[in-house]
Amino acid sequence: MFKSTQNHHVMENSNKVPIQPYNHQDLCNLYRVSWVTMQKWLKKIEHEVGPKHGHFYSTRQVTIIFEILGHPGDD
Repeated sequence: MFKSTQNHHVMENSNKVPIQPYNHQDLCNLYRVSWVTMQKWLKKIEHEVGPKHGHFYSTRQVTIIFEILGHPGDD
């Protein structure tokens, strides 16, 4: 279901949102949705993403989130 996550930390395009650790509110801002909406989206994919590390999702987790939800800004 997922592509390899190796070397995904390198940006393919300068217009893309960088792959880096993000917290829940950062993701809300990137996707322009409310905290509650983001919580519902992440709840549905938590078995693929896994738990946060402290308050942040790791770069690997962010890559998975972007692959499933679409890369922010790709409209």
